[in-house]
Amino acid sequence: MKKFLKIMVLAAVICSCESDALETVSEGESVGGSLASFTIVDDYVYVVNDFSLIPIDIINLAAPVTHDNIYLGVGIETIFARGNNLFIGSKSAVYIFDIANPLSPQLLSTYEHSTGCDPVIVNENFAYVTLREGASCGNPVDLNVLEVIDVTDLSSPTQVNSIEMNNPRGLGIGCNQRLYVCDGPNGLYQFNITDPANPELERVYQEYPANDIIIKDGLLIITGDQGIYQYSCETDYLELISILPINT
Repeated sequence: MKKFLKIMVLAAVICSCESDALETVSEGESVGGSLASFTIVDDYVYVVNDFSLIPIDIINLAAPVTHDNIYLGVGIETIFARGNNLFIGSKSAVYIFDIANPLSPQLLSTYEHSTGCDPVIVNENFAYVTLREGASCGNPVDLNVLEVIDVTDLSSPTQVNSIEMNNPRGLGIGCNQRLYVCDGPNGLYQFNITDPANPELERVYQEYPANDIIIKDGLLIITGDQGIYQYSCETDYLELISILPINT
């Protein structure tokens, strides 16, 4: 009930937020779509707009308090929380923040990359970032890749791998520690990350376009241009459970 109230308060406070999926945190790790532009961590909300990170205190649900914006630059896109850290994706970099002091996030490091749309997720000591071309992404070289970043030292993130994709978008980790990458009209890619630095492609599900993904309790929920698709991942192969069509 408390989480529901927080979400309702957030919706009223940030009605202009354009996130694809609500990003919340349970036991210190984000549970939501990788394209989200806000996240809830305990009694605090963190929002990104085109330029800044905005902390919001929602301890008193009836009177949320917005604190000072932290200017980051242009092209800020997504946010992912893990433990006491925020990972913020922009069109040219990933920003890593410490939120041990919730209302005063401290920048630990900046990982710069080629220009492109940039969701980011984190698993243990590795972050996974997709970069894609597109008019709105400002990608000048038609770069479409999945990058693997070693974040063992949060103050010094280092790229350890780069995998070519077609048009990668949202991504998620779950279901026996697999990495799933949405590749737009090309479907959903399933990687084995037993070796987290070297994702191994296992399967491609091409039946439906895939834009973003939420993984929770043995379920994958995938958003596409024409619908929302729910899969079971109790086995090594995804099983379609339901389709909710979207009329555009």
